[in-house]
Amino acid sequence: MAYENDVRLFTASVAATVVAAGLLRSKQALAIPVALGLLVSNPASMKKAAEGWCDQGKENSPENLDRITADIKNLKKQVKENKHWEGEAAETFNTAADSFLAALSDNKRYRQAAGECAGQTGDAYHAAAVFASYVAATMLTLGAAFQAARLLPPLVGVPVQVAILQIVNKINAVVNAVVKRKTVLVAAAATIFAAVNTLQIGHQALFFGMKTLPGQTPDFTQAGLRYQKGTGISPKPR
Repeated sequence: MAYENDVRLFTASVAATVVAAGLLRSKQALAIPVALGLLVSNPASMKKAAEGWCDQGKENSPENLDRITADIKNLKKQVKENKHWEGEAAETFNTAADSFLAALSDNKRYRQAAGECAGQTGDAYHAAAVFASYVAATMLTLGAAFQAARLLPPLVGVPVQVAILQIVNKINAVVNAVVKRKTVLVAAAATIFAAVNTLQIGHQALFFGMKTLPGQTPDFTQAGLRYQKGTGISPKPR
């Protein structure tokens, strides 16, 4: 079944278990649709998000991490060959460039890990949608059997109803266990995404603004610094 149908499958399953709970008339039966409601999600969106995290950008895209890495390396090479910067200015640029290259490598690796995590979460919730549909079908069958047992003589019908309610209790326990595992999975995924997002925000500050033109003084103003030949880099006066 396509992931795009999972939301409808979740919704239909919860609705079916509500009907079944009305037929079964027990607290445990009523708890099942509530628990299944906690599983309702959109696995298709999770898989799409996973593709976005894993996608490093098309080859010609300015967001392509490999292309950015190559551009930074080429810039370092050009600066060295053309001797635009010397002394501390060149050293500072090389240090910043090296730090940025290392950050790009980490960024690519962590984005890949986050994408794989999102994909696995989507797979898990797709399986949960199928599980919810099985629970709904079983609950409706049990609900119908419970109502049919009411038409039987008490000596026969009551034991059947008791047996059905025992099965419902077991289903409730299983559903709660599944919900708990999925909740832990989502919490772990959220932690990973938050860490990666924080990492990327931190990386934005690594490669501060520096520009220069042939024959002109390097500009470090965006970093709050200034470069003076002979004395090197110092804080920019306010």
